Amino acid sequence: MCLCSRFHSDGFFYFKLRQKRMIKSSGMNVYPAQVEDVLYRHPDVLKACVIGVPDGKQVQRVKGFVVLKEPGKAGPAHTAPCYALNTSGNSGT
Repeated sequence: MCLCSRFHSDGFFYFKLRQKRMIKSSGMNVYPAQVEDVLYRHPDVLKACVIGVPDGKQVQRVKGFVVLKEPGKAGPAHTAPCYALNTSGNSGT
C-alpha cells in the first residue's frame, strides 16, 4: 500500500490519498476503508487510518492508527485495548 503523504514542519505526517485500495495479508484481501469504518464505530475514536506494512510471512500486515476524541483516556503506552464488533454492530471488548 502506498500513501501519498507529506511531513510538515509541525512534526506531523499528512496523508493526501490512498493509491492502493487493498491490502494483501495471508492470502486475504483486506480493504482499509472497511477496517477504518469499524474503528470509527468505537465511541472514543475521532480519526482512523489503516495501512499495509511489509511482512515476510503475510506479504503485508494491517496496521491501524487512531486519534482519540479525548487523548487523556489513552492507557499506558505498552497496552492497547482490544475492541471488536459482532455482526449485529454491537460493540464488545
